[in-house]
Amino acid sequence: MNPPALGPFAGGKGRLLLEGAGVRLIMAPMRPLPILLFALSAAAPAVAQDTIRFRDPGRPRMTGEITAMNFRVVEIEIDVGGLRVPQKVNSREILEIEIDPGRKSHDFYSGEEAMNRGDYAKAAERFGLARKDPREVVKQTAAMNVVRCHFLSGDLPAALNAIKAFRQEKPETYYLRETYEYEYRCYLQQGDAAGMARTVDEFEKKGRSEKLDEWTKSAEILRARLHEFQGKWAEALGIFSRHARDPEVGEEAALGELRCLTRMKNWSPLKAKAEALIVAHKGKKGSERVLMGAYNARGESLLQAGNPKEALFDFMQGVAVLSQGSETSGEHERALALAGIACAQIATHQKNPVYKERARELLADLERLYPNSPLREELDKAIREIK
Repeated sequence: MNPPALGPFAGGKGRLLLEGAGVRLIMAPMRPLPILLFALSAAAPAVAQDTIRFRDPGRPRMTGEITAMNFRVVEIEIDVGGLRVPQKVNSREILEIEIDPGRKSHDFYSGEEAMNRGDYAKAAERFGLARKDPREVVKQTAAMNVVRCHFLSGDLPAALNAIKAFRQEKPETYYLRETYEYEYRCYLQQGDAAGMARTVDEFEKKGRSEKLDEWTKSAEILRARLHEFQGKWAEALGIFSRHARDPEVGEEAALGELRCLTRMKNWSPLKAKAEALIVAHKGKKGSERVLMGAYNARGESLLQAGNPKEALFDFMQGVAVLSQGSETSGEHERALALAGIACAQIATHQKNPVYKERARELLADLERLYPNSPLREELDKAIREIK
């Protein structure tokens, strides 16, 4: 497909086209350009090297100076032969924005360094100062990082206050969707169902008013998670099942289906759903989280049927994923704990000390990677009950 034209070029009838990894200038037959144009070109200030990466993996990244940004559109100026050419990019198409390292303030850099070493309180302080930066991309990203740091430090009231202040200052911020998601997570960790419900309602209302289908779908998934929190498994399952094949929220929906079927102890449907997901992902580069969740679900159905050895094989599929370079996740956490429980059961049935030792090793891994895991007590109890 041919890339879209970027508009007429001053001084001629050519067009600027985005092509490949850069920009190509297609000119009409050459003719003398006004001297003024050369003067303006020479005097034009250097364009920053902010980078926009797109959700479409086949679309080349765009580099230039981000001059404005909100949840609808990001404005960026790119350098073409010394001229600053403004472009508008749909925010929904953007995967990630990288700020030019040479244009970050000292406070922003200090915040990043503190965040990387886990000093979230210090990072929040430095990012708070970086919010005064004149560049919009630095200012908004610093404000969002304040929220992230407070959340990561466990200071949920501070995170909620930072979200409120950020949205008051920038009601249409590029990070608006993320503020709703963090607000929800704060209330979830506080166990505040009313707060979770308010956030979902506001998020869904905003999505509908702006005709952003992906926002309304995400809000529905959050509502399903609220139903889970309230123990309304059937209501949650209904929402998850409706979105399980959606390309935008299907991953969370599929995992939600598995969780609800497990909580409802619907072992036969759970096993069938898990096996279907495993088959669908074989030989494909799909979601590792979904694959781990499917193996965990089938393993739990086997464990309930009294087949701990077969169940252990499934749980270890999830345990092995992280060793291949994946990130930690709730599915990996559960795989570790369930694998340990399966080992404990095998140790009791077979009187085999090797499995007891393996269960202890898995408990140590669980405590190291997920120190606050609610599954730790369950695994520890299973080990203590080995006869």
